Amino acid sequence: MNPLVPNLPTPVTHIGYGAARRSGAAPIPHTLHGESEAELVTASHDDAINILIVDDEPRNLTVLESILEGRGYRLVRADTADQALLALVVDEFALLILDIRMPGMTGIELAHLIKARKKTSQVPIIFLTAYYNEDQHVLTGYDSGAVDYLHKPVNPAILRSKVAVFADLYRNNRECGVANRTLLAEVSKRRRAENRLRELNENLEQRVTERTAALVATNDALNEAVAIAREANRAKSDFLSSMSHELRTPLNAILGFAQLIDAALLPPATPQKRNIGQILKAGWNLLDLINELLDLSLIESQKLTLSMAPMSLSEVMRDCQRMIERDALVRDVHTVFPEVHLPFVVKADQTRVKQVLINLLSNAIKYNKEGGTIEVECHRSTPGRVRIEVRDTGEGLTPDQCAQLFQPFNRLGREAGSVEGTGIGLALCKRLVELMGGEIGVESTVGKGCVFWFELDIMA
Repeated sequence: MNPLVPNLPTPVTHIGYGAARRSGAAPIPHTLHGESEAELVTASHDDAINILIVDDEPRNLTVLESILEGRGYRLVRADTADQALLALVVDEFALLILDIRMPGMTGIELAHLIKARKKTSQVPIIFLTAYYNEDQHVLTGYDSGAVDYLHKPVNPAILRSKVAVFADLYRNNRECGVANRTLLAEVSKRRRAENRLRELNENLEQRVTERTAALVATNDALNEAVAIAREANRAKSDFLSSMSHELRTPLNAILGFAQLIDAALLPPATPQKRNIGQILKAGWNLLDLINELLDLSLIESQKLTLSMAPMSLSEVMRDCQRMIERDALVRDVHTVFPEVHLPFVVKADQTRVKQVLINLLSNAIKYNKEGGTIEVECHRSTPGRVRIEVRDTGEGLTPDQCAQLFQPFNRLGREAGSVEGTGIGLALCKRLVELMGGEIGVESTVGKGCVFWFELDIMA
């Protein structure tokens, strides 16, 4: 029974070095059986990786070929140590797969000879054996220069994996060699050019020194300007954060007392009732602005903390629908949400996801036409991601406006319009989605409305 694999078909004729054309690479026009050295020619250089397989049993060589064929390798067979040595003289190999037990010269002895030659000392050797299993034999194999040691019968997947590692290493080394030679040629070419330039202009070195000094000075100035800009940005963030905290304290008092007055038994139609309603509306809008400023400053100073946990999109959708229903009704905008039970669970900060979705929905209401529609959709966009879309029937945006949309404090020229806003909300949405590992964007057609969307990772 063959030690590599049981029940092998009838053995094929041993064809020796150079006749391993099964791999698909260009054949070598010679073998090592009965031919003189004058007939030996070097194989053509192509993209195939040369691998030498050595075993005194032709059937074992055929099995190795069947395991490794079709993977970009050029497999060269040898059934004796002498054939293997001659192959190593003629060609360069990325790997040697060597049977230990062979007549005449053993694989261990052959490995010592290979490692003693400068040209072949770096060729990796994988030993195959069906006989030596003791630790001492394994150590002897490694001492002779082997990089790995496999027992027969060989697991095809393991052998292919190990061969692929050494093939990739050889290919990378070969590419590095080409790159190094190219780099050396370029360096040599530049040195000749520099020498020629020095001959043409004795003052070139001084001019280069002066130019370098000027560049260094410019670079120092740029670094200083960047440092000043960063410091100014930090100061701005600290100011916004401090201001937001300071403003919320009196504002909370104003809202609290206004709510107490509003809760008093006043007739709904009295001027006082309407005035208190205006105070509350303005107060809540101001509080939203302060909170957005605080969030933005925390993000820019990298101090915002997220609570990432599994969350159901169904719950978020229901909560957001309830929160915007009243505003949509006041502005006569019809809303369409997806089915109640969505199959998606994402890992995100639930509060921040609601914040993003409410912001998009509020914008869709504010900038929609009277009697318009908002459709919310939820579906897989790419494997492992879910996309939430908010589609409105407003005026839409031009490509230039879409490009500026997520910039802080940019209202796209609508500052004088009737719709209130600060230009902070969408910029904050973008930063929050990206902090949760997602992505946000917009698609729009002028006169037909916008589709704002953001994507989050689905829990596996």
